[in-house]
Amino acid sequence: MHECLNGHETFGRLDRELQDKLVDQFERLINAEAKVLSQGTDERGKTVYKPSLDRFDIVLVSFIGIGHLMNEPHYAVVWDAPAHSSNLSVFPLSSKVKHPKFAIGPVDTLPAEDTAIMINQLTTVSRRSLIEPVKKRNAAGRLVNVSLTVRQQRQVLALFHETLLKQPTLRSVIEKELGSHIPFGLSDDNRSDLEVPVAYGLHHSLLLYQLPWSKTMKAIPLQAIEMPFGERRRLVRGLLSRDPLQQAEAEAILALKQTGQMAAEAAVGQLS
Repeated sequence: MHECLNGHETFGRLDRELQDKLVDQFERLINAEAKVLSQGTDERGKTVYKPSLDRFDIVLVSFIGIGHLMNEPHYAVVWDAPAHSSNLSVFPLSSKVKHPKFAIGPVDTLPAEDTAIMINQLTTVSRRSLIEPVKKRNAAGRLVNVSLTVRQQRQVLALFHETLLKQPTLRSVIEKELGSHIPFGLSDDNRSDLEVPVAYGLHHSLLLYQLPWSKTMKAIPLQAIEMPFGERRRLVRGLLSRDPLQQAEAEAILALKQTGQMAAEAAVGQLS
């Protein structure tokens, strides 16, 4: 291959390392383009591509990129693989964890002790670039596709909604988006959701929110209490604190505020 390309003026001026990289890339591109995709038809006669892949399956992909883009065979997580499309969308994986936020832990059958998902590099690739789905034998001895665990799936969904869809966390919504409304009666379930990005809305005296992996709306009761911004911020931070003592102190202050506001409203009602 080197001999064929050496006659090209630009190729001949490149250093040997870059020439080797381009030759490898060119050979993988030829192999990918020559690959015959396995396909069948559905009940309506439409083309269905094989193998069938589901979201969160692990695959080995021959990435072909220029410059700093990934340009080598690499493991990835399937995000979207429509049966009628010759393309699929994937998140590359890396054994080099540069930020703990993107670390999802070990992936079944892969050698790395920890794995990072490259959430900012959602990539569409041709099925011709797919080397193989990663497989393992289940308890019955059948070969099945390897997928992320439920915990890992939820982590990827949360990262996708926060990083790419720019959804705020529940904590951020409560701290910054509720105006004069204060949450009260936060359950342990609500508290466990504080760092998760959410879709949300206000309905009467409720904050309704939805987690990335759920179709069910959850609710937090709200009450509008007028107070200076700085005081509200301190009170909300206390309510959301992981420290039980700070929580209890904030809840006591909130109860006094509620009692005082109710008394004031009752007095105004009597005067009118």
